[in-house]
Amino acid sequence: MAGSVEDVDFSRREIYLRTNERQSQVVSYTNDTRVIVDDKEAPASRIRTGDLVEVRLQETSGGRAVAEFIRVRDSGRARNVTIEGTVERVLSERGVIELRSASGGMTTVYLPQASSDRTEEQFRRMSVGDRVRLEGIWLGDNRFELTGVL
Repeated sequence: MAGSVEDVDFSRREIYLRTNERQSQVVSYTNDTRVIVDDKEAPASRIRTGDLVEVRLQETSGGRAVAEFIRVRDSGRARNVTIEGTVERVLSERGVIELRSASGGMTTVYLPQASSDRTEEQFRRMSVGDRVRLEGIWLGDNRFELTGVL
């Protein structure tokens, strides 16, 4: 399976993916899961929101599916990605909203000063409780720069 990482819960050892087929999928991993980043083995903590990953699942003796192998094919840091969620907080004077993903994670979304008039207007119309799809660039953990409203 392949997709884009929407969120990671390291305490629960779960990765929330949006598959290439646009389905939401929760992938569990263990200490035995091999993680490959930049063609080298790495800890699961290197997996970040926005990364494009390839996952191979295996069934445990208890019948549960867990990741045997996770390869980060492309980091989400340098390209436009799409995120979805519910607006939790709006700070329009600062050009900031807080977005809660389906997995419960929070992301701070920033409106750049050089945004188009259309993007700025769409941003200003967002209200608490709105369900939105946004396009932008990951700046770092839980920080996202908006490039468009979908």
